[in-house]
Amino acid sequence: MEENLVDAIQAQDMELIQRIANRRNVNETFLNTEDDREEKPLETAIYTGNMDIIKFLVKKGANVNRGINELPLE
Repeated sequence: MEENLVDAIQAQDMELIQRIANRRNVNETFLNTEDDREEKPLETAIYTGNMDIIKFLVKKGANVNRGINELPLE
């Protein structure tokens, strides 16, 4: 079974998130692409409210100005 980044974010499993990011050599395209449930990793992280995950995704290249469905990052 392939590990899913959005699932790892929902579980707030930072170790798994980092493992997926390192294994896949995550880039901006991957971080800004919807999964099969039409969810983007950063959007999911914002819903969890976990700032460590949000910061990690932004540092890896998640675009804070694209596709967040009107959720402000304040």
